[in-house]
Amino acid sequence: MIRILRPPREALMAAVADTLEGMAFEQVELIESGVDAPPWPGVEPETFPGQEKGPPAPPARLWFCLPLSAPLRGLVAVELPGVYAAQIAGALYGPEEQSPQREAVRDTMGELLNTLAGRFMQELLGPDQNFELGFPRAGEGEMLSPDAPAVKLTFSAAGYPFQALLFGDHFVREDTFILQKEEVQL
Repeated sequence: MIRILRPPREALMAAVADTLEGMAFEQVELIESGVDAPPWPGVEPETFPGQEKGPPAPPARLWFCLPLSAPLRGLVAVELPGVYAAQIAGALYGPEEQSPQREAVRDTMGELLNTLAGRFMQELLGPDQNFELGFPRAGEGEMLSPDAPAVKLTFSAAGYPFQALLFGDHFVREDTFILQKEEVQL
């Protein structure tokens, strides 16, 4: 059995809030836990610099996932509106890049997910525990979920709902971990 510092759901909530507040300067609010997200907001066409013809609107939804390799195996994923992903990328690239190209959006979200997964593992296992992450993957539309139990959290930031998901039986079943209680010396 692996010793953890806090339940996976709590560790994921903390990692999402810390990552978005630290990287994108967004306040995050938990909307729902373990249920479907509210309807996605409408998508307004955006311009993407460097395209000759009328640029396509960002996809209604984007998803990003990252495998957790060791010491725990699983998958961390984020599913969000395309306009919100572009907004995050624009905030990170600075005011001169208000409508980032799709590649910049994917790169930014990959980095954000990498940071989120790292913070999740630190929240779960502690700062001294080594862990391994895989390579991020991305897609458009609805994410095809692995056939595995999942922790699903729905958040709101900047007026957009988005989901953070954690796949893996051991993240859902509480009996697979020993919750390590911190001892405080007075």
